[in-house]
Amino acid sequence: MSVKDELHEAERKCFISDAELRYITTRQGDALAKKKGYKDLEGMDAIIRFLCDKHHWFPHQVRQLSTEDLNLLLKGDL
Repeated sequence: MSVKDELHEAERKCFISDAELRYITTRQGDALAKKKGYKDLEGMDAIIRFLCDKHHWFPHQVRQLSTEDLNLLLKGDL
């Protein structure tokens, strides 16, 4: 395997890890919506609503956070 092939494989694994983390975080948003009684929200929308309510942030501020940051901020609330 060439160095270029190894780099592409490492990049592929990174993309998969990012997608898995986003999926897990989105499912946490589903659980959060249920816990908080957000009947019309799920996934990332529930996370955005929760963090806006909790920290008095605007939605655009929450949307700018990385998935890793969102996951960290939700740790104690689920």
